[in-house]
Amino acid sequence: MKLNLGNLRSNSSVSIKLIYIEILDVALNKFWKFSIGNTLSSRSIGTTNPTENLLKACNPEMISKLDKKAYPWFIDIEIKSPSNITFIDSPTHPINLELDKNNSKNLKVSLDISKEFFPDKEFVLLFRNEEVNKPSISVEYNKNDENIPYAAYVSFFPDFNEGMSTDEVYNTFLSKEKLKG
Repeated sequence: MKLNLGNLRSNSSVSIKLIYIEILDVALNKFWKFSIGNTLSSRSIGTTNPTENLLKACNPEMISKLDKKAYPWFIDIEIKSPSNITFIDSPTHPINLELDKNNSKNLKVSLDISKEFFPDKEFVLLFRNEEVNKPSISVEYNKNDENIPYAAYVSFFPDFNEGMSTDEVYNTFLSKEKLKG
């Protein structure tokens, strides 16, 4: 996904609502993994002669709490699962969870609003449901697109970590991420 945004006046804000279906990554054959990238990087500039302003935008300190002009980000995610969600956590940010009162398979996830978060690192959300290692198909209807009104996804990944508890696999994921960082 590519999102271009520009020509914002100083001290103005913008709210962007994205609704889409994404094929989620699988982490350690136990979790669905959803992530939101955090910053521009020099490799995403796409030019050999970037402007000074573009280079400043790619500086992580310009979009962190160190910069008085930086804007915090707010993330709200709605999960519609085909079965009950049995585990959910973000190894990168504190989150709040709100279970849908009408459907226990649906869940809303948001960043902890008691703190301000700046896009200085990737947001990662891991979750699993009762049927994560069973073959499944999902079909979504999009009433706003008459050319492609349906999207379907077929999934199967075996449980190679069958002897490990969810907590053990989650701790393994965390230790692998620490080695990367």
